[in-house]
Amino acid sequence: MNYGTIPYYVQLTQDGKSEKITYNDGTSGTIYRYNLTGYDKSGKSQQVKLIESRILKHDAYLKAAYSKKENVISWEEVKKSEVPVAALEELNSRK
Repeated sequence: MNYGTIPYYVQLTQDGKSEKITYNDGTSGTIYRYNLTGYDKSGKSQQVKLIESRILKHDAYLKAAYSKKENVISWEEVKKSEVPVAALEELNSRK
C-alpha cells in the first residue's frame, strides 16, 4: 500500500527517452524516462512521469502509484480487464 498516492492507469505506447547516468559509486548506467497521461478510476487525467532502469513492454497497462510530490513512486503491470472502465475508455480514445 502506498499511502498518500493516487492510482493512475497508463498504457505504454512509446519508448522511454534514454539517458546515461553516473551513480555515486562511479559506475554508469542508463535510465528511461516516460512522460505519460494517466487516468484515475473515474477517467480524470494526470500527467505522470515514470523513471525506470529498463525498457518497459510496449502496449502494457500499468497501475502507477502517483504522488504529487514524487510523481510515480511505484507501479505494477495489470491486465486490460483490471483497468477501470472509465480509465480504459480514456486510454482507448487516444488511439
